[in-house]
Amino acid sequence: MQHPPITFRTLLYELRDALGEVDLPLDQHATEPSALIACSALHLTLARDIARRIYKANDCRHLGSPIDAALTLDALGQLRNTLEHTSTCDVDQIRFIDDLAGATVHLLDISAESAT
Repeated sequence: MQHPPITFRTLLYELRDALGEVDLPLDQHATEPSALIACSALHLTLARDIARRIYKANDCRHLGSPIDAALTLDALGQLRNTLEHTSTCDVDQIRFIDDLAGATVHLLDISAESAT
């Protein structure tokens, strides 16, 4: 069964609900992808970078643009790989990316889609 496309904004709101307000607080009045992440985020710079990367990877034109699961997970994986190979690698940041990726897989029901 084909699911309706999920939008960038909806994905971030669903991720916030999955991870919690501390990790991913959102500004409902934001009009730009990185501004959607409120300044009280635990990993503010990383969270805003993730939002920009997902937005760009999906060629979004606005916050209501649809996103693709594979492109989104690829953006997260590339960032994780980059962080993992830096001298300032922080295990909490890696866990945050892993949690986002896991929640994305769950939210987009990727395993069910790939089985059809």
